[in-house]
Amino acid sequence: MTTPNYPILKLIPLTPSQAAAEVGLNAAEVLDNNNEWHIPPEHTRRRRPTLWLKLCSESDDIVDVDDSINNPLGPTRYAHSDGDGKYTCEMKLGRTEFANIIWNKVSRALCDIGMTKKETTSDSRNGSNSIDITAWIKMRKAEDQHLVHLDGTMIAHGINRKFRVQDGSILSLYGATGFAYRIRIESNGAVVNKVASVASKKRGADELTTISETSESDAKRHKHPGVLQGAHSLIENSTECPLCFGIFVKTVAVHPCGHNFCEECAETHLASINCPDCADDDTNGIRTECPCCRGEIEGFTRNRLADAMIWAVALNGCFDRDDAITYLKRREDAKMDAPTEEQKECILRCGKGEQEDIMNDNGPVFMAPKPVVSSPKTVIPTLPTLSTSQARANLNNNSNEVVDLT
Repeated sequence: MTTPNYPILKLIPLTPSQAAAEVGLNAAEVLDNNNEWHIPPEHTRRRRPTLWLKLCSESDDIVDVDDSINNPLGPTRYAHSDGDGKYTCEMKLGRTEFANIIWNKVSRALCDIGMTKKETTSDSRNGSNSIDITAWIKMRKAEDQHLVHLDGTMIAHGINRKFRVQDGSILSLYGATGFAYRIRIESNGAVVNKVASVASKKRGADELTTISETSESDAKRHKHPGVLQGAHSLIENSTECPLCFGIFVKTVAVHPCGHNFCEECAETHLASINCPDCADDDTNGIRTECPCCRGEIEGFTRNRLADAMIWAVALNGCFDRDDAITYLKRREDAKMDAPTEEQKECILRCGKGEQEDIMNDNGPVFMAPKPVVSSPKTVIPTLPTLSTSQARANLNNNSNEVVDLT
C-alpha cells in the first residue's frame, strides 16, 4: 500500500471500560448506575465508527482499493484553504448521526478537533520556508456547559480558544469515559505540534498550549473576527431546543414563561412527566411543568416568527453542514414545506471546506447584492411661459393645456 505524504488524525472509539483503563479509573465505578456520568447501556452499546481527518484535498487522497473494500473508512474530513498558505481540516464533535451518538443529553456541538498546516518563512535572507502542522481542539461550550474531558481531566479552556492535542490522548465527550476516543496522529514524515515545551511533557491537561486565534487572514476578512465568532455561538445557542439539543422545528412558545421548544419535544415532555399515579384534584392528574424554569404551563402557541427567523438563518448558510442536514431531515419528518434545490444548496453551502468560497475582504457574504443599474433620466419637456392674460384666456376657453402661472 502506498504511504500517504500528509498527516492523518483518527478518532478511534473506546468503550467506557477501555477509556477507564486508559485514564487510570476503576472500571466498576465507571459502569455503576449511580455514577454521575452514567450513560444508559443502549447508548454505550451503539457501534461508533472511527472518525478521520486528512490534511489534504479530497482529490489528493490516497486510498488502497482492496483495503477500502475490506475496511471502509468512517466519516472523513479534508483540508480547505484559509488563505495565506494556511490549510485546515476540522470536524465538529457532539451528538451527530455520522458519529452514531444520539443521546439527547449530549449537545450537538461540544467542540471541534482539527489540524492546521501553515507555511512560514524561516529564513528571510535566503527565502527558505518551513511548514508548521498543529493538531488542536477548540471548545464550543463554556466550562459550566459541558462534560468534555481530555485524559481524565475536564477541559477548562474558553469558547473558541484552540489548544494543542497530542497523539495517544483520550478525548471523552461525556464525563471522563463517556463516548470516548483515542486520538491517533499519523504524521507520515511531517512534524506535528513542533513545540519543545509540549513535546517534553507527559500528555495530559497540563501540557495544553493555547494557540492564538488571531491571524492575518482573519484580520483581512473582518475587522472584528471575535464579534463574528460570538455571533455564530449566539446563533447556535438561540436556535437550539433545550430538550433535544437540535435546531428548532415547528417551534412552540410556552405560556406564561415564554420558553421555546420543538412542538414534538414539548408534547413528549408532557407525556413523560405524567402517569396514572400522579393524580391531583386541581390538575385532574395532569402535570404541566416547564422543563426550563419548572413553572406551570398554561398552554402552547406556535412561534411562527421563530420558525421564519431560523429558516432565514439556514438559508444564509449559517449552520454547520451536519446540523443543516439533520435540520432538513427533521423538517421533512414534521411535514413542513420542502425546500427547493436552490434553497437546499444555500443551506448546505457553509459546510466545512466551503466557507472560504463565500468570503470577501469585508467578511461573510450571505447574499450577493444586486447590481445597481442606472436608469436613463426622464426628459421633462419645457413648457413655454405664458403671460397672465394668456393663461386667463386659455382657462376661459376651457383649454386642457397645462400652463405655467409663474
